Order: sequence, then structure tokens, then C-alpha cells
Amino acid sequence: RAACPGENVAPHRTVRRVGTTIATGAVTATLSSTSFAQLILQNNAIVTLQRTTVGGTGTITINGDGTGIDDLLIGTGCILTTTVSEPTANENIAMAATATGTINGTLNITGGGCRLSVTNPTAGGALFFENSAVCNVNTVSSYPFGTNSGVPNAIVFKSGSTLVYKGGNSIFTNTATYSPIVFQQGSTCNIAASIPSASVSSSQFFAGRKFSNVMVSANQTVTADLFYNIDKLAIELGSAFYLKTSGASSVSGDIINNGTFGAATGVTSSNLILKGIVPQTIGGTGTFAPLGAVSVATDADVTINKNLVVNGSGTSLVTGKINFSGNTLSGSGSFQTRLATINTTAVTTGPAASNTLVLDATAYASGINTAGVYTGLLVSGTGIAPNTYIIGTSSSTSTITLSNPTTDVVSSITVSGNIPVFRTSSSNGINGSVTVSGTISLASGTNYVFDGSTLNPFSITSTNTPGDITFNAAATTNKSQALNGVLTVNAGKLTIRPTDTLRIRNGTDIGGAPFNSSKYIVTAISGSNMGVLRMDAVTTSKLLPIGSATHYLPFTVSPFISSGFAASVFEGITNDGIATGTPLTAIQKQVVVDAVWNINRINGSGNAGIQIGWDEALEGATFTTLANSQIGILQNNGIAWNGPVGTGNNTANTASVTVTGFTPFSIGSIAQVNPLVFNAIPSKTYGDADFSAGVSSLNTAQPLI
Repeated sequence: RAACPGENVAPHRTVRRVGTTIATGAVTATLSSTSFAQLILQNNAIVTLQRTTVGGTGTITINGDGTGIDDLLIGTGCILTTTVSEPTANENIAMAATATGTINGTLNITGGGCRLSVTNPTAGGALFFENSAVCNVNTVSSYPFGTNSGVPNAIVFKSGSTLVYKGGNSIFTNTATYSPIVFQQGSTCNIAASIPSASVSSSQFFAGRKFSNVMVSANQTVTADLFYNIDKLAIELGSAFYLKTSGASSVSGDIINNGTFGAATGVTSSNLILKGIVPQTIGGTGTFAPLGAVSVATDADVTINKNLVVNGSGTSLVTGKINFSGNTLSGSGSFQTRLATINTTAVTTGPAASNTLVLDATAYASGINTAGVYTGLLVSGTGIAPNTYIIGTSSSTSTITLSNPTTDVVSSITVSGNIPVFRTSSSNGINGSVTVSGTISLASGTNYVFDGSTLNPFSITSTNTPGDITFNAAATTNKSQALNGVLTVNAGKLTIRPTDTLRIRNGTDIGGAPFNSSKYIVTAISGSNMGVLRMDAVTTSKLLPIGSATHYLPFTVSPFISSGFAASVFEGITNDGIATGTPLTAIQKQVVVDAVWNINRINGSGNAGIQIGWDEALEGATFTTLANSQIGILQNNGIAWNGPVGTGNNTANTASVTVTGFTPFSIGSIAQVNPLVFNAIPSKTYGDADFSAGVSSLNTAQPLI
């Protein structure tokens, strides 16, 4: 039936129901204290419960009806407002210890000391704001969800719900270690008013808190103390969000800044830690003020869509994936990637429900870090929640700060990390993305990904050996570089400069196949210097997709035992197989392919099968007309060409043979009308002694790293 607010009823027999099929318009009731079994709004009901008495306090108690049915229900499209017309008055809603509730519409808690308090200690919460529900709060003489004498985490904002802070006291009460509310993933806290700086300062609003999504709107400026988590941070035009103090604050979602974002003026030691387990972006149309440091946790995958500046002396530490796209991290401080080792360490103080652990000082103290604890690394173990990361360290006290509170007493922890990834599309590669004035150190094993064309991909300051290197656009080396992982060429030509060597240490296949005339590795030439592609630990057939600047000229090697090879190729066949040697005459070139493959076996011995491919455009006029049986592989003895030997296919443009010695190779035909005299060789397998004179033709003056 339609409710008459203020009517005394038995708490388990009568339901106060506002919004039946016959109710129309908004209802305003002025009342003092009363109690209901249930309060239900439905059918787009709009109800205001108010108090006008000066300094008076009214409490509306919802006792519950003793069943499993919710006792405070605000339906979709309905609005319940508790308010006062006199600033010192209070109009409160108190849910008793057995009452539960669900809100799908809007609840407004505004004015004076109005509040909603829940005393039901049900695990997981007793009052739930569902998808699309909204709660607007603005109270000045109390806290909108009660004091710290209530039940913690009893009020739950679920995914899709929104709490709008419109002023007044903190939504978390007056104690930094207590909260009556929980923001589940996908919920939003919209800060649409100034947070006061008195006893209800931002330290109570942010310090040690966990949010899901946070929005700063209505031209507000927020200066936040250190918080444990924000999922998505959205800053609207005209608004600002600043990090206030030293230490780390962590964000696990996107940062969409259309206003202003950064550290507060004069703050140089704040560390923004990006720790999401799904891809994150930093961007927007707003202004990015300097930050103390920017770090990426081990499971995070972060794309930087704006130029960022750091102004501290600390280190921006990446243990996950960072993609600068075409943007930069500049300013002061240092930049470092770190590849973690797995370490298990004893904990001397590890209470439950704490974000701080004290480690064994023999493993972590000043000057000691055998525990391997660094900002952003993953922490696991009994009592540690999933997806918990280190967001603070203090060697002076042997303590670490966790992104999640412990769930039980902790006696030991395991610290681990993933392979860091440095990704950029800058035309200046790594050094075009990070330009900080301090040390730039990329840990051994860091993976590199280059998405844009570049002539300077590799760091000129960091000398550590990367893991995988991936090129997604044309590139040219800027120094000799080794890698311990997989070299991948997905698009364009990768050019190895003359005097540079690109070395694959573990013999893995080169990624990006199939290769063709527009995607391969160019071994550039300048005088006697040639770019070199080196591959160690070759035990099976490996394609070296090399070529000249204009032609794809692949070489495949299949050693019988583990070997290392260095390969280059150049156009313009010469008498001695050396780039600066005497070219063959035009008549001699009629029966050969006009290119030389300089292949050197760095280590290993014994037989090896080779296959050479070429471009038809390099064939001599007579060679083009020859049958397969008339062509084969030539090998230079340091003075002249021996051969041809092996088998050839003048349609597929490939030739194969088994050799034991490696000197310059080319492709030619059985001698025709004496344009080129070949020395007869009785066998198709050739030894090192036969061709030792030709080994020196490979450019060995450059570093073979």
C-alpha cells in the first residue's frame, strides 16, 4: 500500500512502500525518528525524507523483515533523498544488523550530518549499488556512510554503479585504516567537488585507499596522497589530478587526461606505478605535468600516447611491457628495465590485512637485496592475494609495501617477474623514446620491438644483450648488436650497416617468414666493409634471409654438427670473391649470377648442406637459357672460381651442394665457349684444405660480436 512516513508499525508485519501503481509525482516527508521493516521505492517513485528542526537529529531505522528479501530497495528510475533544510540538523538512514538492501536507482545523501549507516556484518556486504545505480553525497557535519564504529566494507558499489562526491566530508569516514564502502571493479567514484584540507583532508580520502574507476569533473582540482589502486583515471576538461607526496601510487587501468595530470608543484619523488593485468594506455588531450617517476609492473602492458616528463632523481623502473609509440619520457632521473629472478624470502613481520611486510634483514637491508625486491615485481605466497605487486621498498627498515593487503599471516614470500618489453615507433628508436638525463639501463634479456622506420634502433648507452628483437618496419642498424632470443622481421628491409654485425646467439629461426623481395635482411657494403648476419649454435637447417640493397638472395645452411656462421652477400662478382676485387668481364658474367655470398664458418667443422637462392635479374644472358643440369654452385679458392658443383634449378632459382669448407660462393654454369675456365673438382663435397685461401675474403675486420 502507499506508505505514510512517520506511521508507527510493527517492524516485521508492515512494509513501507512508496511508488505503487496509483502513486504519482514526488513525495516529501518531514519526520523525526521512526523505524520500518522495509523501505521500497518502485515505479519511478521520487521520495525526499527531510528534517527542518534546528540542530535536530532524526534516524530512520530499517529493521528488516526477517526473511531473505532485501529490506531497502530503490528500483530503477526511482530516487530517494535524505536531506536537511537547516545545516546543523541530521536526517539519517540506519540499516539494522539483519537488514540488507539493493539499489538500482539513485540515493542522495545531502546536507548537514545526513548519513546512511549499515550495521549488518554479512561477509561480502549487506547493501549493494547495482549497475547504473548512483549515490550522490555531500554532508558537512558527519560522514555520508557513518563513522568507524560501523561495519567495514558493508556497502558495496558494484560494476556500473557510481558514487558522486559533491562536497563535504570524506566518503571513507575519519580513519585512514577503516572504510565502510567497497568499490568493486567497474564502479566509479566521481569527484565533482573540492576535497577540504582540514580534518577531512585528502589523506583520508586517498591515502591507503583502493578505488576502481575515478573521475575528476566539474572543474575540480584533486591533490591525492598515496593510494593503493585506481583502475581507470579520467580527468575532464578544466579539472586536475596531482600526486601530492613521495612514494608510489598505482593505477591498473587507463589514464585519460583531458585536464591536467602530474605531480603537485614541488613534488619530485612521487612514483606513478602502472600495474594492470590488461593493456593500459596513458593519453588524452590535456596537459601532463612532470612526475617523479613512471614505473611499469611485471604483468602490465602500457602504451604511452603522450610525451611524459619526470623531474625527480629516482628511477623509472619497467619490469613489464612499455610501448612509447612515438612519444618520449624526458627530464631528470634514470630509466631501467629489470629482468627478475625468482626469490623466496622469509618475512619477520607479516600480519593479516596489512599492506606492509618486514622481511628478513639478512636478505633485505641497507646494501643487501638478495631477496630481489624491486618496485613492480609480483609477490605470491600464503596470505598474499592474487595480482599483488610491490609498490614501495625501504631497505633502511627492511620493509616492502604491497598493492593488496595480506589475507592471512605471512611467513614467507616469493618474488618474481616477467620479461620486460621496450616498444617504440620513434624514428630514433630506444634513444628517441627515453631521453632522461640520468642512467639508461636495459637489462639483459629485455625484448625490443620497433614499430616505426628507424636508422637508430639500438641504445647507444646500454650495452646489455637483449632477448628478442622484432622489426615491424624498415630499419637500419646503428651499431653491432647481439641477441639471446628470436630476431623477427615482419615488414620492410632490415639493413645491417657496413662494419655492423647482427648476431643471433642461440641459433633460433629468424621470425617473419615467408621472406620475399620486399622483406629481408640487407647486408650493406661500403668498400671492403660489409654488414654481417651471424648465427651461432646452428644444429638444424637455418634460412639466412639475406640480400643486397635491391635483391633478395637467401642462403640456407644445414650443418651436420653444431656450428656458427657469419653471412654477407653483395652484387658484382669479382675474380677473388672479395667486394673490392677485380670484377669479371661482361663476357664472363654471361654465364654466372652477378652476386657473391661471403659465408664464414666461425666454429664447428664437418659437412654442411647449403642452398643458395637468387633473383633472375642478376642472371647473365647465357645463364638464363641453360638447363638445370648445366648450372651449379661456384666456390672461390682465393684466386679464381672452382665448379660448378651440386644441383641447380633454373626455374626456382636455387642451387644446392654439400661442403666442408666455407669460402665465397656464387652460381655459374658449365664452361661454354671459354668465357670462364673452371677448375675441375672430382667430388661434390669439399674440404677446408681445398678452399682455405678463400676464407679471408669475408670481412673479418669488423667486430663479430
